[in-house]
Amino acid sequence: MDLFFSLFPIVLIISAGVLARKLHILRSEDAQVFFKFIINFAFPSLIFIKVHQLDISYNDLGVLLVGWCVVTAALGAGYMTGKALGFSKQTSALIAFMSAFGNTSMLGFPIVNSLYGSRGLSYALLFDQVSSFLPLITLGSAWLIWSNRATSATGSLKRYIAFAPLSALLAALLFKPLPLPGFLGETLELLGYTILPLGLFGIGLTLQLYDMRTYWRPVGLILVLKMVAIPLIVILLVTWFVPVATLYWKTAVMEIAMPPMVLAAIMASHAGLHRSIALSAASAGILLSFVTIPLIYTLMQSL
Repeated sequence: MDLFFSLFPIVLIISAGVLARKLHILRSEDAQVFFKFIINFAFPSLIFIKVHQLDISYNDLGVLLVGWCVVTAALGAGYMTGKALGFSKQTSALIAFMSAFGNTSMLGFPIVNSLYGSRGLSYALLFDQVSSFLPLITLGSAWLIWSNRATSATGSLKRYIAFAPLSALLAALLFKPLPLPGFLGETLELLGYTILPLGLFGIGLTLQLYDMRTYWRPVGLILVLKMVAIPLIVILLVTWFVPVATLYWKTAVMEIAMPPMVLAAIMASHAGLHRSIALSAASAGILLSFVTIPLIYTLMQSL
């Protein structure tokens, strides 16, 4: 029951955005202001504070490396599957991108905490930072810029270097040896915490049911890859190569099984990829997780 209660606040915030549009309080176009704030201020703030505080031990590397491998494989498999099914380069790239990155923090943390307690949550925090967050900033940013076919190689490099989240990552690495003043850390955390409510509310503002009906093929493919195929493949590999599925591995699998990331949808929209497909996949994935997450959890418990 705690699992379902973890999902309700997210659904309610999205619903509030839908209601605001229906009551003409805000327009769909207003969501772009939220998204620009997230990409240029909230997300860089979160990156800086997370990377600056990041501490990895040698024993963590095995599970964390799997996370990077899953992201890389998902990008390649998603793109090739999209092309094989006749989608354009940009749509195939979007399918791959949304299939690679999941809601490991805003959705994953409360779910893992309800299923595995505080110890599982500590593993989820580390997995999110190293195996989801860092690949999103580096591989994900490069992937989105490459996906924009209107951009030359030189233009892509300039956009990548000037991308605010990447600049925040480089700054965090540069200042990592130095202590961070308390007031600055608190300010960055407050800015970072706005990603969840603003992102979900913005999705609600732009969410249209006819978008899901119109783009059901790419949206459906994203959800099948991200929430069914990839987790099942990882479970199969864990069963083969890991003698005992420890709590660390179970937590990693649950994180991998999370629905498409809301922040990834916002990044894709900001990069000029198909906004309706990205946002529809993120919102539909949250609803579908009411079914898939309990099934994945039950399967993991049997290992």
